[in-house]
Amino acid sequence: MPKEIIRLSDDFLVEPERIALSRNNLTVSRIEQRYYTVESNQKISLVTQLLQIHDANGIMIFCNTKKMVDELTTELNKVGFPALGLHGDMKQEMRSMVMGRFKRGMVKVLIATDVAARGIDVDKDGCCY
Repeated sequence: MPKEIIRLSDDFLVEPERIALSRNNLTVSRIEQRYYTVESNQKISLVTQLLQIHDANGIMIFCNTKKMVDELTTELNKVGFPALGLHGDMKQEMRSMVMGRFKRGMVKVLIATDVAARGIDVDKDGCCY
């Protein structure tokens, strides 16, 4: 923790507690991480290319907005990648149906907002974008 932050906490807090977390195991060893920088208008194209490369059992894609979830779901279905979207504007019944279809392997790609993705429990080897 930076010295300035420690000094601030000492100045403004009464007996502050500090918790140090190890950075050694932030990622499971068998997970491969990659980062791509692309323009907004190239994101769907990149996702399509990645889906062609990675033929995984279950692929989860996270988007920042509900609108992007809907747009990407529509575009991927148009180009032959069966996908379902999941976001907070959906009724619980629909979210449960989407998750059930994804878990049973009836749809290969699940596209979700990070908020909708909280609590997702999927026991599959796959990809996450």
